[in-house]
Amino acid sequence: MKLTDPNKYIVLGGRIRYLAGRNVGDSIIGSNLIWQNLQWLKRDLEELEFRVSFNLFERKFKQLEDDFTELSEIDDLDKNSNKLTKEQRDDLFKSIIAIEDTVFSEGKEHVIASPTPRRFSLDHLLNNPDLILGKEVFNSLTDIAKYDLKSCCKNLAFESPTSAAFHILRCIEECVRMLYRAYFPRKESSRPWGPLERELIDKPKKPQPESILLEHLTHLRKRFRNPTDHPEKIYEIEEAEDLVHMAVDVINRIARDKKIKV
Repeated sequence: MKLTDPNKYIVLGGRIRYLAGRNVGDSIIGSNLIWQNLQWLKRDLEELEFRVSFNLFERKFKQLEDDFTELSEIDDLDKNSNKLTKEQRDDLFKSIIAIEDTVFSEGKEHVIASPTPRRFSLDHLLNNPDLILGKEVFNSLTDIAKYDLKSCCKNLAFESPTSAAFHILRCIEECVRMLYRAYFPRKESSRPWGPLERELIDKPKKPQPESILLEHLTHLRKRFRNPTDHPEKIYEIEEAEDLVHMAVDVINRIARDKKIKV
């Protein structure tokens, strides 16, 4: 999913209105002036994927672009040469109004997603998922666990709770494998969550994982992981948030286990 800052659309409209309001005698070349705003407008149309408007811009503004480019390449540009002529002003106005009409028409197909504020910070969910965990915990995770945590956060932000639950449980299962490898470095860790957890619980000698961590893992596996793995379970957003809160505690505990160095 591509996220777009709504301010970019506001700036696009501002550039169009600025250019439409230019008068004969206005300066062309200079910081934040006509030529620079034309360049920015072309860039913004492309970045915001107004494809029809971008193609129209290239056709409508070809002559003005060529004229203004020549001006921008003159080292000692005098004030009179840097003024907008009546012909250029008329061309600019007619072309920019055509662009504006096309942008309005094309804009009907642009949808801005607006996530609803949840219990977790939207900035954390969308941009900094590491911040929902303890300090430096995210960096200790495997690439698979990081991927699933990021996917969970995005699904939570955009209210896809069942997908969020699925990914956070995958993340926990990968963390169980991390814990297992720490205690049984010579054994195969690619097996399912259940058998790995059982061996950790039945480990006869110290060191052993803390009992409360193992109890939480058993609860999550029986209450959430097994039902979620099958189509019988559909989550509401509040349920998924509850699950993620529990998962954060478990992931933090695993990362801080005495056999795993964060």
